[in-house]
Amino acid sequence: MERIKVALIATLALFIMIACNGSDAQEDRQSVVESPTAQQPAQSNTETQSKPTQPIQDSVDSFLTFQNGIDSLGLTYEVTFVLAQMLGAERGYRYTLDDGRIELYEFDVNSEAFALVVQNKAITMEGFGDIPVVVAGNMAMIINDNISTYSDIIALFTSLFG
Repeated sequence: MERIKVALIATLALFIMIACNGSDAQEDRQSVVESPTAQQPAQSNTETQSKPTQPIQDSVDSFLTFQNGIDSLGLTYEVTFVLAQMLGAERGYRYTLDDGRIELYEFDVNSEAFALVVQNKAITMEGFGDIPVVVAGNMAMIINDNISTYSDIIALFTSLFG
Protein backbone atom coordinates (compact mmCIF):
# COMPACT_ATOMS: atom_id res chain seq x y z
CA MET A 1 0.00 0.00 0.00
CA GLU A 2 2.83 2.39 0.87
CA ARG A 3 4.52 1.70 -2.48
CA ILE A 4 1.30 2.55 -4.29
CA LYS A 5 1.11 5.90 -2.46
CA VAL A 6 4.72 6.70 -3.36
CA ALA A 7 4.11 5.74 -7.00
CA LEU A 8 0.98 7.91 -7.13
CA ILE A 9 2.83 10.88 -5.61
CA ALA A 10 5.70 10.45 -8.07
CA THR A 11 3.26 10.26 -10.97
CA LEU A 12 1.45 13.36 -9.72
CA ALA A 13 4.76 15.22 -9.40
CA LEU A 14 5.69 14.24 -12.96
CA PHE A 15 2.29 15.39 -14.21
CA ILE A 16 2.72 18.73 -12.43
CA MET A 17 6.18 19.23 -13.92
CA ILE A 18 4.84 18.51 -17.41
CA ALA A 19 1.86 20.81 -16.85
CA CYS A 20 4.17 23.63 -15.76
CA ASN A 21 5.76 23.58 -19.19
CA GLY A 22 2.40 24.35 -20.86
CA SER A 23 1.33 27.64 -22.43
CA ASP A 24 -0.45 28.91 -19.30
CA ALA A 25 2.75 28.53 -17.30
CA GLN A 26 4.61 30.35 -20.08
CA GLU A 27 2.22 33.31 -19.77
CA ASP A 28 2.49 33.32 -15.97
CA ARG A 29 6.29 33.25 -16.07
CA GLN A 30 6.37 36.15 -18.49
CA SER A 31 3.98 38.16 -16.32
CA VAL A 32 6.65 38.25 -13.61
CA VAL A 33 9.07 40.12 -15.85
CA GLU A 34 6.47 42.18 -17.74
CA SER A 35 5.26 45.24 -15.91
CA PRO A 36 4.39 48.77 -17.00
CA THR A 37 6.59 50.06 -14.17
CA ALA A 38 9.67 48.10 -15.17
CA GLN A 39 12.55 50.10 -16.65
CA GLN A 40 13.67 47.44 -19.12
CA PRO A 41 11.94 45.44 -21.85
CA ALA A 42 10.36 42.11 -20.96
CA GLN A 43 12.69 39.16 -21.17
CA SER A 44 12.09 35.58 -22.20
CA ASN A 45 11.45 33.15 -19.37
CA THR A 46 14.44 31.07 -20.45
CA GLU A 47 16.93 33.91 -20.27
CA THR A 48 18.91 34.50 -17.14
CA GLN A 49 19.21 38.00 -15.82
CA SER A 50 22.55 39.45 -14.96
CA LYS A 51 21.83 43.18 -15.17
CA PRO A 52 20.04 44.79 -12.24
CA THR A 53 16.77 46.53 -13.09
CA GLN A 54 15.53 49.77 -11.58
CA PRO A 55 13.50 48.89 -8.46
CA ILE A 56 9.82 49.82 -8.62
CA GLN A 57 8.42 52.15 -5.99
CA ASP A 58 5.03 50.55 -5.40
CA SER A 59 4.65 46.88 -4.62
CA VAL A 60 1.89 46.23 -7.16
CA ASP A 61 3.27 42.74 -7.61
CA SER A 62 5.14 41.06 -4.78
CA PHE A 63 7.08 38.82 -7.12
CA LEU A 64 8.25 41.67 -9.33
CA THR A 65 9.28 43.56 -6.20
CA PHE A 66 11.29 40.57 -4.99
CA GLN A 67 12.79 40.08 -8.44
CA ASN A 68 13.91 43.72 -8.52
CA GLY A 69 15.43 43.20 -5.08
CA ILE A 70 17.50 40.20 -6.14
CA ASP A 71 18.48 42.14 -9.27
CA SER A 72 19.88 44.82 -6.96
CA LEU A 73 22.04 42.14 -5.32
CA GLY A 74 23.56 41.46 -8.74
CA LEU A 75 22.41 37.83 -8.84
CA THR A 76 21.90 35.78 -12.00
CA TYR A 77 18.77 33.63 -11.98
CA GLU A 78 15.98 32.04 -13.98
CA VAL A 79 12.32 32.48 -13.02
CA THR A 80 9.87 29.56 -13.23
CA PHE A 81 6.16 29.41 -12.39
CA VAL A 82 5.26 26.79 -9.76
CA LEU A 83 1.88 25.30 -8.85
CA ALA A 84 1.35 27.04 -5.55
CA GLN A 85 -2.27 25.97 -5.12
CA MET A 86 -1.16 22.46 -4.18
CA LEU A 87 0.48 24.00 -1.11
CA GLY A 88 -2.48 26.23 -0.29
CA ALA A 89 -0.83 29.36 -1.69
CA GLU A 90 -2.31 31.64 -4.32
CA ARG A 91 0.81 32.07 -6.48
CA GLY A 92 4.39 30.89 -6.51
CA TYR A 93 7.63 31.28 -8.45
CA ARG A 94 11.00 29.57 -8.32
CA TYR A 95 14.21 31.56 -8.75
CA THR A 96 17.03 29.25 -9.81
CA LEU A 97 20.44 30.73 -9.02
CA ASP A 98 23.87 29.39 -9.90
CA ASP A 99 24.29 27.93 -6.41
CA GLY A 100 20.77 27.11 -5.30
CA ARG A 101 17.06 27.75 -5.44
CA ILE A 102 14.55 30.12 -3.90
CA GLU A 103 10.81 29.44 -3.95
CA LEU A 104 8.49 32.30 -3.12
CA TYR A 105 4.80 31.77 -2.32
CA GLU A 106 2.02 34.31 -1.82
CA PHE A 107 -0.83 33.35 0.52
CA ASP A 108 -4.23 34.66 1.45
CA VAL A 109 -3.62 35.79 5.04
CA ASN A 110 -7.08 34.55 6.03
CA SER A 111 -6.54 31.02 4.73
CA GLU A 112 -6.13 27.95 6.90
CA ALA A 113 -3.05 26.98 4.86
CA PHE A 114 -1.33 30.26 5.72
CA ALA A 115 -2.19 29.91 9.41
CA LEU A 116 -0.48 26.49 9.39
CA VAL A 117 2.59 27.87 7.58
CA VAL A 118 2.93 30.67 10.13
CA GLN A 119 2.40 28.30 13.06
CA ASN A 120 4.82 25.63 11.85
CA LYS A 121 7.31 27.85 9.96
CA ALA A 122 7.08 25.14 7.31
CA ILE A 123 5.15 24.10 4.24
CA THR A 124 3.92 20.52 4.35
CA MET A 125 4.30 18.57 1.12
CA GLU A 126 2.70 15.13 1.13
CA GLY A 127 5.37 12.52 0.62
CA PHE A 128 8.16 14.98 1.44
CA GLY A 129 7.19 16.18 4.91
CA ASP A 130 7.68 19.66 6.32
CA ILE A 131 9.94 22.05 4.42
CA PRO A 132 11.21 25.00 6.50
CA VAL A 133 10.19 28.47 5.30
CA VAL A 134 10.83 32.08 6.19
CA VAL A 135 7.55 33.98 6.57
CA ALA A 136 7.07 37.73 6.18
CA GLY A 137 3.75 39.46 5.55
CA ASN A 138 1.65 37.16 3.36
CA MET A 139 4.74 35.62 1.73
CA ALA A 140 6.64 32.41 2.48
CA MET A 141 10.09 31.64 1.11
CA ILE A 142 11.92 28.34 0.78
CA ILE A 143 15.65 28.94 0.34
CA ASN A 144 18.66 26.63 0.15
CA ASP A 145 21.03 27.49 3.00
CA ASN A 146 24.03 26.79 0.78
CA ILE A 147 23.39 29.87 -1.40
CA SER A 148 26.39 32.17 -1.10
CA THR A 149 24.15 35.23 -0.58
CA TYR A 150 21.78 33.46 1.85
CA SER A 151 21.84 36.15 4.56
CA ASP A 152 21.47 38.96 1.99
CA ILE A 153 18.42 37.26 0.46
CA ILE A 154 16.84 36.67 3.89
CA ALA A 155 17.42 40.34 4.78
CA LEU A 156 15.95 41.46 1.45
CA PHE A 157 12.88 39.24 1.88
CA THR A 158 12.13 40.43 5.41
CA SER A 159 12.70 44.08 4.49
CA LEU A 160 10.32 43.86 1.53
CA PHE A 161 7.49 41.89 3.12
CA GLY A 162 8.03 41.94 6.88
